Amino acid sequence: MRVQPIVRYIRSFKIERSITMRIAYMASMNRRGHYTHPYTRENVVKYITQDYTIKPPYFGCIAVDEHDIAGSMTRIAQKYQQDTYVRIRHIMLAFCPNEPDIDPASDLAIACELGQLFIREIGWKFQALYAVHQDPIQVRLHVAFNPVSYVDGTRLHLEYKSEDDELYHIKLAFKSIAYSHGVCVYKCNIPEEQFPEGF
Repeated sequence: MRVQPIVRYIRSFKIERSITMRIAYMASMNRRGHYTHPYTRENVVKYITQDYTIKPPYFGCIAVDEHDIAGSMTRIAQKYQQDTYVRIRHIMLAFCPNEPDIDPASDLAIACELGQLFIREIGWKFQALYAVHQDPIQVRLHVAFNPVSYVDGTRLHLEYKSEDDELYHIKLAFKSIAYSHGVCVYKCNIPEEQFPEGF
């Protein structure tokens, strides 16, 4: 049976003002069976939130207990007997190092807004969080969500680049939201050796 695609993810965005386009690279951190370890949710949430030291507006979540995000996701997965396979989905958006004509603060502001928009976009069905990491070189936006819906217990449907692939539509929405804020997103593959044990 074909699953009805979530058309809510696809919206029409228009840039309202003249802005300098930024370049960013998006990577899915779940390739090739990663994030199936029983402690993956705890590890990913701890990494993304930097052990809960990141505060709003650089951090946000939806449909979870903000003090026990991993536990909230685990309880939903167990409630619907879906606590197997991939425990959490994790997407990273890394901004290219700032150019001379780009205000460094602008990447931070854009990343925060994208994170807020993204979790609102999928939060009607999936528990989600975002956090913005900053170092002297670049700004990185991390978003993660429970692949098990808290609405009806269905698991995120994957059908590579087809109309029924919910993750594909989520990524398209992410790119559309980013583009509307002057960020052009390209795909980036993460080398296998960058996945630590427990993920």
